[in-house]
Amino acid sequence: KINNLCGSMQDAVIGYISVLGAVIFFGSFGVPSKARCVLEAHIDTVLFQMYYSAVIFVTGWLVLTYEPYDQLFTAWGVLGAALWVPASLLSIAAMRLAGMSVAQGVWSGVTMVVSFAWGAIYFNDKPVSLPLALLALGVLVLGVLGLSFCNNKYFIFPAKRQQDASEDQNLLEQTTEADTEVEPSLKPTWKPVWARWLGMLHIPVKWQPVAGIGCAITLGLLNGSMMVPYRIADMGVIYLISFGIGVIMITPVFALVFYIVTWHVPTPRQLAIGSLPGVLSGLMWSIGNYCSTYATQYLGMTIGFPLTQCALLVAGLWGIVYYREIRGWIYIGQFCVASLVLIAGAFLLGLYGGGPVSSSSSLSTSWSSSSSSSSSFSVLLSPASA
Repeated sequence: KINNLCGSMQDAVIGYISVLGAVIFFGSFGVPSKARCVLEAHIDTVLFQMYYSAVIFVTGWLVLTYEPYDQLFTAWGVLGAALWVPASLLSIAAMRLAGMSVAQGVWSGVTMVVSFAWGAIYFNDKPVSLPLALLALGVLVLGVLGLSFCNNKYFIFPAKRQQDASEDQNLLEQTTEADTEVEPSLKPTWKPVWARWLGMLHIPVKWQPVAGIGCAITLGLLNGSMMVPYRIADMGVIYLISFGIGVIMITPVFALVFYIVTWHVPTPRQLAIGSLPGVLSGLMWSIGNYCSTYATQYLGMTIGFPLTQCALLVAGLWGIVYYREIRGWIYIGQFCVASLVLIAGAFLLGLYGGGPVSSSSSLSTSWSSSSSSSSSFSVLLSPASA
């Protein structure tokens, strides 16, 4: 019994340290995509995605340096990549349309709910108390919503967004003209009909936040399901190798379709400028993904992966301190209150959310189990662990 208690405590410590790492790096990985040099060079989302997909593929093999394995590849990893690649593309689009703090807040809230549902219903990560776990999830989502709409610049003052959008458009037009003068051979002299039609389409400035939130909601549905193949594969972190292989297979397909439909290719200047931010973004996301994988392994999908979405706290701080997306004491105060609500929800979910069940019963959809799983966080706080 004592050994079981010590093992539960160790799992809890590893799980929550992993959550902290995921929160920091998931909350920061979008920063390079909003760097001024990236915006000035008019680097498209797909090019940026290709850079950090390559980093994810390379870093996935690092698990072989410390993790033993019986099986190296699983098709479930490719399925996980098929969920992640479009979600990743949507994340960049959502941040550019709705702002970093708002976009990440919305998709984090949706991810929490979807991941909890998968864990509780499909994988039988039975909560210690279902009503209290649902209450904790509701508090988390409430905190997410509070954080999401602190961005007064885009939602309270649309005229300011119009001004910023006009300035950005002028900047991009100037950059595009400069690129054309330097590299005129790369500008296509003929475009197919579909490319000309797409060139006439644009999202009105007043609808850009709505479009960004739509992208964030879709991303949340995909993101909340991303760890499902990992749980089914039951390979531990070795799964990341298959995931990286899937990413490097699927990303070029999306890129090829994108460049055929839009009928353009990145210029050498864009390739050069986007390389360092893309690699940095991929590196930060990879570290966050490692951490979230361990968090899911040790805490389950009802606690581990939902808690990693508290990364929006870090994203919100970037929005306040660096990007100045959240301004004024009222909105900063709202951010602080919402942060406290989010932390309270995370604490409650840790107490009552439950934990992972054994691999032999991980695919069971029944709520009746011969041995009930208790929260790892409850073990840490129980008198017996003192």
